[in-house]
Amino acid sequence: MIKRLEINQKIIIKTYFRTTTSTLSLLGLVATFFNIELYNNRVATNILILLLLFITIYIFAIIYVIGNSKKNIFRSVTNKDLNIKYADLFKGKSKIRVIAVNRCFDTVVDDKIISSKSVHGLFIKNEISNMSIRELDMAIDESLLQQGIEGTSCEEKKDGKTVRYPTGTVAEVKYGDHIYYLLGLTKFDSNNNASCTIEEYSHSLIKLMEYYDNHGQGHDMDIPLIGSGIARMHIKSSDLLKYMISLIKVNQDKMLGNINIIIHTSQRDGISIQEL
Repeated sequence: MIKRLEINQKIIIKTYFRTTTSTLSLLGLVATFFNIELYNNRVATNILILLLLFITIYIFAIIYVIGNSKKNIFRSVTNKDLNIKYADLFKGKSKIRVIAVNRCFDTVVDDKIISSKSVHGLFIKNEISNMSIRELDMAIDESLLQQGIEGTSCEEKKDGKTVRYPTGTVAEVKYGDHIYYLLGLTKFDSNNNASCTIEEYSHSLIKLMEYYDNHGQGHDMDIPLIGSGIARMHIKSSDLLKYMISLIKVNQDKMLGNINIIIHTSQRDGISIQEL
């Protein structure tokens, strides 16, 4: 909670002063019309009343800022909203969910190539647990085949699949009531270290928006904070979030549905959405 207060300190203070100004203006207006005496001869009582008022407003500002789990960033030229939410990607109501994966589209969660704690790993182990690895591989291959996308050999990769696809390739997997966009983002070296340059990152998000424009059919789409873990980009999560927003804003003409960037609730103490 202390960290949450620290990262939201500026917006809490702004909210406090804005609310205080509005409250005092309202009290002054009411006093004008109803002849209410805001001050009397008991100076100590007046000071106490004002102090309690200011404390109450400050507590309100804290509760408002800390308790708010969603913020609208902008409305696009297509009349759709980009929102930021503290939530669980796999508990949202949006039809489309984006999963950042490596560009070989590996499917075996072994904590070498795919971490069991990553969004990619949780997707395979928990979200589509009733789908076999073979069925998942077939769905990925079918999606890539339909798009006519071909990969290249990456023999330096020791484990997992050894065919790598272009940056920003999207493989579509349908499961239950949702459609999953597996976004090819990172590549592995011979030591199984995943990497992604800022140029590849930008290109991937642009390709994702293009795919969404062509295949999304107006459905809402949830995107996790991409690149904060597996991409090893050495950029703070808060800066990555701002960068994601800027890339989506530039491509807002492709927003045929609402887009939600999902910040996992566990990151609430490290990333402020209210100051965006």
